[in-house]
Amino acid sequence: MGSTRVFLRGLIVVGFVGVLCTYGLAAERAADANQAGTAQQGQTKPQPGTAQQQPMPPSRTAPAGQQMMLVKTSELIGKDVKNTQGESLGAIHDIVLTPDYQQASYVALSYGGAFGVGSKLYAIPWQVLHVGPKGEITMSATKDQFKEAASFPNSNWPSQGDMRWVSAGAAGAPPAAQAPPSMGAPGAGAMANQAIQMRRVTHLTGMEVKNPENQDLGDIEDFAINASDGHVMYDIIAFGGVAGVGEKYVAVPANAVRLQPQTHVALLNATRQTLESVAFSPSEFPNLGSPEYMQRLGKLFPMAPAGTALGYVPAQSPQARDAADEKAWGSGGPHAMTFNPSTVKTITGTVESVGSFKPEAAPAGVSPGLRLRVRTAEGQFVTIYAGPVSYAEQKEFYVMPGDQITITGSETKIRSRTVILASELKKGTQILELRDKSGKPLWAAGPQGMRPGATKSGEMGQRQPGQSSDRTRQQ
Repeated sequence: MGSTRVFLRGLIVVGFVGVLCTYGLAAERAADANQAGTAQQGQTKPQPGTAQQQPMPPSRTAPAGQQMMLVKTSELIGKDVKNTQGESLGAIHDIVLTPDYQQASYVALSYGGAFGVGSKLYAIPWQVLHVGPKGEITMSATKDQFKEAASFPNSNWPSQGDMRWVSAGAAGAPPAAQAPPSMGAPGAGAMANQAIQMRRVTHLTGMEVKNPENQDLGDIEDFAINASDGHVMYDIIAFGGVAGVGEKYVAVPANAVRLQPQTHVALLNATRQTLESVAFSPSEFPNLGSPEYMQRLGKLFPMAPAGTALGYVPAQSPQARDAADEKAWGSGGPHAMTFNPSTVKTITGTVESVGSFKPEAAPAGVSPGLRLRVRTAEGQFVTIYAGPVSYAEQKEFYVMPGDQITITGSETKIRSRTVILASELKKGTQILELRDKSGKPLWAAGPQGMRPGATKSGEMGQRQPGQSSDRTRQQ
């Protein structure tokens, strides 16, 4: 009987302890759920410059005490690529990012001919390239491989790099001479190709940067990429200054910026004061690859919530884009009318970056304009708006960072930015005429001008490098 009572008492104690444990576990879970819900609410309604930050993911930071090698896209575009034997294979025509804009997918390598003229484009996956300590770029390939490999037309960019180059580099055999994967037939999938074009670095450079309150924070001027794996570590934003004097740069972690190429606007949850606190001179970049610098910026700028956007814009049909282009780029449109012949000036300098711009008052999805950033001999940074990108391509006028260029155009202010609306560009012996003396656009001058994106035959974007042009002349 005594043993039975002892057993019952023990059973009661064990049950009581179990109830307490269950209650404690439930309370802990409830607290965790409440904390997670609070964090989620903080992401849903971010406040500019708040201290509720998220550190950079481990894959985006350098190992403790180690330096990460970063390269700027402005230094990559136009850069010569060589093989391991030291032979030139061509130059980087552009860089295409992944659909989330967080990593370099592939580079468009221009092989044969001059840069962009009489050459072919090849989609080389980033992992095939090797960036050396002095910025030299090499890949394991031969000239014979390029002669037999598949290229792609400038009118139909592939959605990803040609992965056959990865196996070709290991086996020493050329990729099969057939269309690169994930590329449609010419003229097909125009809307899909439009989305791929918007992943090009030259299209993303020049985007306006705004915060959730729709305040202007500056423009995207460059990107800093991890040389080893192609991850975009920083978006370089330019802001401030007057007429190219006193401008500042700031490096913002790429995962803190929400790029919206359809509207040509990037969203950043920050204030101008936050940018000022970590700004630097365009001629004196800090050590962006320093682990301490990365950690500092990772704590300062919050990660952009997924899906945040300043208005959703669906992809446009070719017909809708044609109509938008006619309105935005026509001779009677706001962009054409902004030119003032009384403020025409001529400057000479070095191209720092090649990007794009959206004409003022133009609807989302309109064909982009060619934007150049030029540094003068006096050290001033000048922004150039040169007209439709497609018009320059049709005239076989290609520009890359490092080129010496002379610009004639009207200096004006657009959205508080001092820019020069170019009427003429001169590079070496090449001259691209964009406007007449009154400022009337030549790209809207009928059959010889052609609307943005159209060739003489009227087909959109089918012109191939090497064909004749009539508005680019040799001096």
